[in-house]
Amino acid sequence: MKKLFFIAVIFFAAANVNAEQINSVVAKVNNDVITNKDLEDYCNVIRYQTERGMTDIFDVKSTDFKKRALDKMIEEKLILMAAKSEQKRREEMAKKDEKNASQIKLQAPETMIEKQVAQAMADYPDREAFEKSLAESGLNNLLLRERFRDQWLMQAIVEVDVSMYVNVAPQEALEFYRKHRQSFHSAPRYKLYMGRFIENNDWEEFRKLFLSKGIEAAQQQFSHIVKPMDAVTARLRPEFVKALSGAKEKTHFTVKIDNDKYFIYVIERIDSKQLEYKQVEKRIVNFLWYKKFRRSFRNWLSKLREQSLIRIYL
Repeated sequence: MKKLFFIAVIFFAAANVNAEQINSVVAKVNNDVITNKDLEDYCNVIRYQTERGMTDIFDVKSTDFKKRALDKMIEEKLILMAAKSEQKRREEMAKKDEKNASQIKLQAPETMIEKQVAQAMADYPDREAFEKSLAESGLNNLLLRERFRDQWLMQAIVEVDVSMYVNVAPQEALEFYRKHRQSFHSAPRYKLYMGRFIENNDWEEFRKLFLSKGIEAAQQQFSHIVKPMDAVTARLRPEFVKALSGAKEKTHFTVKIDNDKYFIYVIERIDSKQLEYKQVEKRIVNFLWYKKFRRSFRNWLSKLREQSLIRIYL
C-alpha cells in the first residue's frame, strides 16, 4: 500500500547550544532543541512548497501558521527519534544474526540516496552552483545525504510501526459499497468536436462553412483545429463543463476564454451509470485504508508525545 505521508524537506540534528543560542530556543524535544532560526527556515520551506503547489497542509497566511509549523517540526523530531531508536535496536539484533543482517537492519539503500542527490543537483546549471546553494543553507554534500537518509528512516518507521498493521478486509469494503452504493456513478461522457480559434479570420471562415454545409464538411476542412474527442467532465475546464450542462446531442456552442474562441459540437452524450463493486473496489479499499492509517498514525504519534519530554517556549 502506498504510503500517504507528508514529510518536509528540512530535518533537524541534535545541537549543543551556547548562551547566545539559548535565547533563541523555541522548543525542546527530549535532548534536542529547535531554535527560532530552525523554525523560520522551516516556515520558509513550507511557504515555498505552498506557492508552487507542492503541499497544502498549511494556510501560510493564517495567524497561527508559525505555531502549527512548530508543532509539525516537533512531530517530525519525534518520528525521527523513534526511527533512530529502532535502527539502533536492529543493528544490535543484526550482530547476533550475521546471516540475515541485511534484512534486519533499517538502513536506506545508498543507490536511492545517490539518485535523490542527482535529482537535486539536476535543478542547477552545474555542480558549483549546486554546492553554493547548499552552503547558503548551511549544508554540504555529506549533510544533504544524511538528511535524505533521515527522510527515508522516517518513512520506514511509519511503515514498520503503523502502515503494516493497517488492513481492509474484503467484507468491510463490500459493506461500504452496499451502504454508499448510490454514491458510485460514472461521470457523464461526451463525444465532441472541439476547436480553439486564435485567429478571427479562421473562425469566421469555419463558422460560415459550418452553417452552410454542416459539421462534417467544416471539420474536415479545419481538421488541424477542430478535432474529435472523447471527454469526461472531470477532465474538462469548468467553463466547458458549465456550457455542456444540459446540452443535447447535435447541438453546438462557443466558449470565449481570454481572447480565444472554443467551438464545441456535441456528437453524443453518454449519461452517468451506476458502477458495479468490482469497478470501484480498489478505490474503496484505498479510501478505507487511508482513513484507518490516519487514525492509527495519530494514535501512534500521541504515544510518542506521551513518552517524550516536550517544552515549548514560543
